[in-house]
Amino acid sequence: MNFKTNVFTLTSLLAAVAMACLQQVARAQDLVLDDFSTGAGKLGPISSGSRTGTQVGSGIIGGTRWANLDIGKASANEFRQPSDVQFLPSTTPNVPSAMVWTAGYKSNARIEVGYGNDANIAPLNLNLTPYDRLRVNFDGLTQVLNFNVEAWYGPNGTTVADLGCNLLPSGPFTLDLPLAAFKSASPLDWSNIAGFYLIFQGDSSLAITGFSAIPASDPPGSVVCGII
Repeated sequence: MNFKTNVFTLTSLLAAVAMACLQQVARAQDLVLDDFSTGAGKLGPISSGSRTGTQVGSGIIGGTRWANLDIGKASANEFRQPSDVQFLPSTTPNVPSAMVWTAGYKSNARIEVGYGNDANIAPLNLNLTPYDRLRVNFDGLTQVLNFNVEAWYGPNGTTVADLGCNLLPSGPFTLDLPLAAFKSASPLDWSNIAGFYLIFQGDSSLAITGFSAIPASDPPGSVVCGII
């Protein structure tokens, strides 16, 4: 191989590496909705009734997150076991920030985590048309979990679309919720989302470490949600 061929080969290799780097940068344009690095807070422990709170922080879309932990009647909690949820910004290397739910045994608890579209929180007015799915990063589940996401849109944020699935106990995984799979009684408008509710139901202790919107160029998550 002569010198000119070597130069051409090196130039082609460098161009391929540069293109791969550009593709990687372009693929990384996720929209963080909550990374739990800000907005520390705690609800519970409770063994009946409900507890509601709000947290604020720069890592939260719209700047404010609200949460409600509900068990309901004491009779629904067979063994009167407490349940609590914590929002834990991490300061420890290699330990992610997270929302951690410690579910009481047979407590039949439910958690709602909301962004925007609340009486005391401004609507998000969020344009999600550049994205094709939502993603929730789970650190793990201890039992079967019924998980749902509601997206509120339309005039005054009064119309809702939802998507949910039952998740099996598992270690760390990424759950993708395709926007095209959300169901609603009217045409969905992803260009003006007023708010989101994340809904967790069951007796599974768990932790989630991120909530984001993902473009089609990103690789798929390890689990895809598509069953209501």
